[in-house]
Amino acid sequence: MSEPQRQAPVILSAGALMIGVTSHAWWTFDLGLASARVGLRELELCDGAICITGDLASRGGFAVASSITCFVGVIAALAMVATAGLRAWTGLEQAAVARAAITAASVVAVATVLTLSTFDPRLAPLGDHSLSWAPWLTLGGAGLGIYGVMAGHRADHSLRGVAPIQSVPAASLPAAGQPPRPLGHSGLGLRFVVATGQLDDDGLTVQLEAGGERRLAWREIASVVARRLPPEPPFDQALMVDLVPAGAAPVRLLGASMAGFPALPGGGAGSPRDHLRRLVALIGERNRGCTIEPASAGFFAGRGEAPLIGDRRQLDDYDARYRG
Repeated sequence: MSEPQRQAPVILSAGALMIGVTSHAWWTFDLGLASARVGLRELELCDGAICITGDLASRGGFAVASSITCFVGVIAALAMVATAGLRAWTGLEQAAVARAAITAASVVAVATVLTLSTFDPRLAPLGDHSLSWAPWLTLGGAGLGIYGVMAGHRADHSLRGVAPIQSVPAASLPAAGQPPRPLGHSGLGLRFVVATGQLDDDGLTVQLEAGGERRLAWREIASVVARRLPPEPPFDQALMVDLVPAGAAPVRLLGASMAGFPALPGGGAGSPRDHLRRLVALIGERNRGCTIEPASAGFFAGRGEAPLIGDRRQLDDYDARYRG
């Protein structure tokens, strides 16, 4: 599921909840030449183009249920917006907000049913009344929000086999004062880039763009790092993922590298970045000791982009961390 697909139900839910609980159109009354609309907190009387709105002075179970529906509905809508915002813009872990959104939406759904079943009988003498669209929109918004948050939450935790996040092991860094090593002659001027490869039960075998073959067992991969290359040509913010063994040079995957990995779980469907995420999830399942660099965690969890390397100088500095 892509990021827009995960966000859409949550955003639509927020709008539906806000409109539903603040609408006057929960019940409509036929008063002959005039009409009335009853909401959760207000009553609107209309005679032609003239409408008068007043507070709904209800009592009993209906008053309690309608108040809960209204106020918690607004809270649920705001929680849905917060959940979507955290996913889209910060990449931060949002489990607490997700739980709050699901809880609030569940309360709204129950309170809506109670509101409908405890309709204030003192309003019945106004005339023949019928249920309008607002309660159905509220129920639909609550259900859609619960689905959207839970679906996104499962995607966020698709790397559940990966061990707790740690930084790149010190063994993979150059000694203090060691100058940057020259870059190779692969397509983008990068070292360690994989041209193609194959997966098996024990690891992956890759052919490097610079020539030669390399074998990397799942248990050897100590950490995983993701970066976007600089924005200027020829890099154009291309995504790269480094699979880093302890004390050894990484295996560097670009989007094009994944064309040679047809055995990935889930098949060949999806974009190159989806393939890279699935590969890292597979690594986490096969090697519980593998860790993800904190700055890269949001990308692999599907909550945003990998960190951007600003220019070639920063790329050289980044690449200097690796031996090889």
